[in-house]
Amino acid sequence: MFCSCFCEFPYELAVVRAWRDMLLCLTNVMEMKFESDVITNMSKFQII
Repeated sequence: MFCSCFCEFPYELAVVRAWRDMLLCLTNVMEMKFESDVITNMSKFQII
């Protein structure tokens, strides 16, 4: 198991990095959306 992992190490590393980057991007997008939703909701309450 370890041998196959180390033999394909660069490929495995690239895949892991791609997944991590994608997850980080998704997390950032979700956080930005959440923050903007909170801001719009707060502004609605302020208007009321």
